[in-house]
Parts: sequence; structure tokens; C-alpha cells
Amino acid sequence: MKILKKAKKKNKKFYIINNIVLLIYTITNFYLIYNILRLSGIENTIRYVVTIVLIIINLLNFAFGLSFIIKGKKKRSILLMIMMLLLGGGFFFISYNTDRIYKTIDTISKEYVTYSSSMVVLNDSGINEIKDVTKKKIGLLDDDSSIDGYKIPLLILEENDLKDNNEIIKYEDFTTILNDLYDEKIDIAMLPSSYTTMFTSIEKFEHIESDTKIIISKDKEYPKTDNYATKKMDEPFTMLIMGIDSTEEDISQSTSFNGDSLMLLTFNPDTLSATLLSIPRDTYVPITCFKNNKKNKITHAAWQGESCMIDTIENFTDVSIDYYVKINFQGVVKMVDALGGVEVDVPISFCEQNSQRQFGSNEICLKTGVQTLNGEQALALSRHRKTINDFQRGLNQQLVVKSLLSKVKEINSLDTVYKVLDVINISMDSNLSTEQILSLYNVFKDIATKNISNNSDIIDIQKLYLSGYDQYIFEESMGLNLYNYIYYEDSLKEIVKAMKLNLGLVEPDLIKEFSFSINEDYEEKVIGKGNYKSSSYIETLPNFIGKNKSYVTSWASNKGIKVSYIEEASNMSTANTVLKQSYPAGYLLSDLSGKTLTITVAKESTIKEETTNESDNNSAIVDCTNTSNKSNSNCLMPNLVGKTLSNAKTWANSLSKYNLKISVTYNKVTYGDSLFDNNKLGSVINQSVNSGTYLNSIARVTITYIDENPNIPSENEISNEGKPEEETNPTDNIEENSNISE
Repeated sequence: MKILKKAKKKNKKFYIINNIVLLIYTITNFYLIYNILRLSGIENTIRYVVTIVLIIINLLNFAFGLSFIIKGKKKRSILLMIMMLLLGGGFFFISYNTDRIYKTIDTISKEYVTYSSSMVVLNDSGINEIKDVTKKKIGLLDDDSSIDGYKIPLLILEENDLKDNNEIIKYEDFTTILNDLYDEKIDIAMLPSSYTTMFTSIEKFEHIESDTKIIISKDKEYPKTDNYATKKMDEPFTMLIMGIDSTEEDISQSTSFNGDSLMLLTFNPDTLSATLLSIPRDTYVPITCFKNNKKNKITHAAWQGESCMIDTIENFTDVSIDYYVKINFQGVVKMVDALGGVEVDVPISFCEQNSQRQFGSNEICLKTGVQTLNGEQALALSRHRKTINDFQRGLNQQLVVKSLLSKVKEINSLDTVYKVLDVINISMDSNLSTEQILSLYNVFKDIATKNISNNSDIIDIQKLYLSGYDQYIFEESMGLNLYNYIYYEDSLKEIVKAMKLNLGLVEPDLIKEFSFSINEDYEEKVIGKGNYKSSSYIETLPNFIGKNKSYVTSWASNKGIKVSYIEEASNMSTANTVLKQSYPAGYLLSDLSGKTLTITVAKESTIKEETTNESDNNSAIVDCTNTSNKSNSNCLMPNLVGKTLSNAKTWANSLSKYNLKISVTYNKVTYGDSLFDNNKLGSVINQSVNSGTYLNSIARVTITYIDENPNIPSENEISNEGKPEEETNPTDNIEENSNISE
């Protein structure tokens, strides 16, 4: 001690400097040790050895430093201090970046999410602010477990004293609320603030952003309801990847959304093999959070959050989902850009809206061929479906995912790492805990080792295909016929078996015979793809409008449906031609049990010739906005089914004569869209508004007609895939269905 005191006195300044350097070094040393110990599950033995070594080095540096000062060896002390400063700087650099990466990973699973609800009215309702909300009918979801459908809307009503002076009407679902708002059965709809994103893809609500306005909104933060998964990631697992249809960047605000992209992944870390199933967004399945597990498009399960989507997929696949990852559109764009783009062999040429749903000069257009896509282009390829089917759309999404995985292994700079982490922090959510994510280290290490040795694909991914057929089904809550994808049960069974095989849940079948020919190209079997027979074909009500009464009677007799008839005078149809039906085309026959179908037929034949003449053009002009002319034939929707497109356009052009402002759109269908008789080319096969409807009560009409010059394939080119083989139904033919679709 005396020697130390003398040394201190003699080299006081030098002693102080040495202590400061030693303190800095010790702090950075233990900061590094702290961060190393946080990385649980990663090379445990190495971490513990490194920790012990760092502690020993720290003690040795302290001892050597003290010894050099006591002995007055300044040069050695200076060298030691320089070494400690360099090591301390290195320790700090490693610790800082490790800490930053750890904190970002720790925020992937959001502890809190922001729910938002809005009070929505029609633009021309005359309601502009809260003070206008008195003696109004307000639609509210009848589900006290729904945060943005019930809890927050109720807070809005209570905080603004709106419960007593208005009539609160409760509904089973959001679609019925919105439909009644459009039909002016209610004045106000309480909806999730993301309602425009949720409904804009439905034809009736395609202009919802301009049709409606928000009076007031309320945001409230709630803890996430789902718990961390407990399964370890070093054993086989399943993961649901959800691409969110949202223009928002912050994923924590996407609580009600459309599941625009759904991919179910199984991964076996022992074999480094995976299966990947793209689930078409229009797949018709029971939605577990809808009343009585009502069937609907699977994308709509996301209206009530990821838990409803997970339960729904588990219910119809019988495969438990261990983890989920949710990423929004903006996240996809930024992720691809952060990685410097992805190389993809684009299979089709197309144009698509950008991530903000903008067309025109902002739309994204791509041509076929191998190319490097930026974020907007990769998103456009992933979401495009207007010119392709949902299966091809799923394949496109898989192309982008596979290319992204390949780009991840090429990351070689901290700048890129942080760009990717920033995207993950803002645009991604998951139920993975930090420890589970860190445990992926061992998997990635195996992948990297294998990939370096044989330069093969990063993971052996087996693509699965859910076969099915198209069908329009009437959605009562919307009052629309919506397109649905009906999967074949045998296809799903094959897919589920493949997933469970990869998870090690079932034993593989032994192949006893195998044959091949060297002269034939080997074609890998796509599991789930093929010609299947439908064991549960969904029967729906045909469109009888324009048909003869005898046709309806015969059909109803075969199906055991009760029918009653009403006669009505018509100046557009022959006697006994169907003018109206009490239940619309696409209505489920199973829901008609015990009900009576009422058919309105024409009383007499007064049909006009298709050609127009001078006397027609000079007929008296009628003001159809005057309700006294409500029964005038010129003010009623005619039956255009069976007439030519030219006749339909002539009628549409005449609307202005009667002071009617109606938007008329034309849908062209071809052989690729549905089946039809060749002798009906160029004719109208459907109209979205029933004949006899007062025209001044509607805003738009959609007329569906058959392409006059379709490129019809030969019989040998026509595939049976996508059509039921066991039985036929009038709804197989597009003539029997409304073409209103989502």
C-alpha cells in the first residue's frame, strides 16, 4: 500500500489517466458481456467461454496497469492504455450493433396495437359534424368482444352523448351495416377506420372513398390478445404468412384488414425442407368468428384480425399453426428496395396499380422475362390478378418470396441490415418471441453450411396447389353475387398429408414400384393439382329472368323447391317470361329449405322489335325523376337479357331523355371466364338490376355480355380442371349467374 501511495503521489496525473482508461475499458467490456449473454440459444458454449475470457482479460489488464504504474514503466503503461482503448472501441462497436439488432428483433412481436373506429356517413347525407347527429339511426356491430366494431364505437357514442338522442341498431356483421348505409336504411355506420381498404374491392363499394366521409374517429391502444407461441423453432413448425392489403406503413394500426396474400408454410429444420401453400383469397370456407361459422371468402376472416384468420385456416385444413408473420404492402416495397431488388422471371405482361392504389401515370407495368424488380414492381407482381387466376397469383407470390430468401443470404453490410430491420420494426408483426427468433440462428447456420457446400437453393421448397372451381354465390349481407373459389376436398387431403409428412406427424407411404423412360422428360408432380370430382358441389339458385315459366317449373320440381307465380303486365317481354324472382341468382339452395320461391312472369306478349323507328324516337319525353311517372314503362328497368349489346347501348343512351343520370358499365366475358353457347355471342346474358325496377332509385347498372369474337379453344384444348365432373347445375353456365363479382 505504501508503494502504491508513493506511485500515486509521484505519477498522480498519469495514475488518473490510467484509471479513466481502465474504467472506460471495463464499462465497454461488461456492456459486451451483457449483450453476449442476452443472445440466448446462440452457441451457448462459445458465449460462456467468451464471457469468461473477457472477464479474465479485464482482470489481467487491471493487474498489468497497476504493476506498470508502481514500477514506473510509463511506456508500457501507455501501450497498455492504447490497447485498452482500441479494445474498448471494438467492444463498444460490437455491443452497440448487437444491442440495436436485439432491440429491433424484440419489437417484431408488438406488445400493443392501435385500434381505430370511425363514424361514417354518405357524402350527401347532410351530416357534417357531431352536432348534426341527432334523431338518427346508427348501425353498430352486435359483438361486445370486437374492439373496433363495438368497444371503441360505444366510447365514441358515450363521449359525445349520442346514445339517448339516436336509435342504435345492432348488426351481425360489418357488410350488412355498410349495405344498409348505402340503401339509406340507417344514417350512420360505426366501422373500423380501415373500412375503405376492407370493402373497396367489392363492386357495390368500389367508390366507397368518394361515396362516404368520416365525421369522427377514435384511436385506442390495446395489448395484443394473442400469446407467444411456445414451440421451439429447432423442431418442425408451421407458419402463416399474411400479406396485408393496406396503404399504411405502421403494421400496428392494421387490426382490421383484407388477407390479400395467404401462404401456409411448414418447415422441417432437420431436413431443411419446406412446403408452401398459397391459399386463394376467395376460397369459400367457414369463417370461425362469423355467426354460426358462416361460409365466406377466406380473405374476409381478417376483418376481425389475425386470430380469426388463424382459427379459420386451422379449422378447414386440420393443421395447427404455430407462428404467424404479418407484413403490409408498404413493408414489401421497402423490404425489396432495402435488399437492392429481387431477380424474378416474370411469367406474364401486365399493368397494376401501385402500393397506394393509384393507376394512370403511377401504375406499374411489367413485361415477361428475367429481370430485377424494385419494391413497387415486386408488389405489383404479387398482387396482380385481373388477367390471371388465383393459382398463378399464388405462384407469383412464391417467386417473390423465394427470391427474397435468396437475397437475405447475400447481405454483407450493416447498412443493409439496418434498412431491413427498420422495415421489420415498422411493417411486420408476429407472435414469435425474441428467444424463438434467436433460435433460428442454428437453422440459418445449417442452411449457410449446406448452401456453401453445394451451391443449391437455400431451402428445398415443395409448392402445393389447392385445386377447385369458380362459382358465384349470393352474399345476403351485401345483396350481391360474389365470386368464390370452391376447393376440391381430395385436393385438400393430398395437401394436408404432404404438410403433415414434412412435420413428421404421419408416416410416408412406401413406393413399391417406380418406372421411368429415358426418352421422356421427367415432370414433377404438383401435390394438390389435378382433375378431381366434387363430392360436395354447392347448389345455388339460377338466374331465371328471361326464362320461360315451364323451365322454372321443371327445374323446381327436380330440386324439390316450392314455387308460386305472380303475373304482371310488361311491354318488354313475351307471355310467361320471368320478370322477377323473390330470391336472387346465386342464392344457396340449402337456405331455401322450407321457403317458397316467388316468380313474377309477364302477363301478355307486347315485346318490341329490336330495331328502332322514327316514331320511337319522337315518343313523348317523360321526366322519370317525378315520382308520378314511377309506373311509366320508360322509367322502369327493361329486361335486356338475350338482346344484343347494341340494343343495350341504345337503351343506355336514351336515359338522358328521361332526365335519368345512371352510370352504365359493360362487362365482357369470354370462354376463359365461363362457359356459354356459341349462338349467343355478342348478346347480353346478365344485368345487375332486375327488370321492372324504378330507374330513378338506382345509381348504376352493370350489363354483362358475351364477347362477339372470342378466341375459343378446340375441344382438345379445353381442360376439365376447375369444373365439377359428377353433376351439372344451371349455375355452371354464366347465363344462369349474375356477373357481379368481388
